[in-house]
Amino acid sequence: MKKFIISLFLLLILYGCGRITPIDIEQFQKIMTNNNLTTSDITNNYQDSVLIKYAFEAKENDNYVIQFVKATEEENAVTLFNMNKNNVEKQYKYGAYTNGTVSDINSIKFTLKNNDLYFYIIQVDDTLLYASAKKDYEKTIKKIIKELGY
Repeated sequence: MKKFIISLFLLLILYGCGRITPIDIEQFQKIMTNNNLTTSDITNNYQDSVLIKYAFEAKENDNYVIQFVKATEEENAVTLFNMNKNNVEKQYKYGAYTNGTVSDINSIKFTLKNNDLYFYIIQVDDTLLYASAKKDYEKTIKKIIKELGY
């Protein structure tokens, strides 16, 4: 019995490792405000999509944009992730670039950096975070993503 409890405890610890807690729109807006960004509701841009419950974005002029999407269900968030990843790869995988995809327990992350731009896309449960920035703003994007817990 003692071995069973220890095994169960270790399994629970391992399950928690690598698990990302999804944020909600209030957390997104608060962190954007803390970074002197305002958010706007862009849900109407996707009004024909049955995949999206709501979408918000924060922009810093033409330097970078961060979008937060709540999908109608987790499978739809995965679909949105794949669509965005494929579009970014088709359009921006040129010249000298680095990219990669990493999966975890409840998330999948994609990054691409070329000579001009930096992209970060992550799907966590039924949410999606999409960031694109001019190369000079990569550190800023990474800082904000870290604050978001993504």
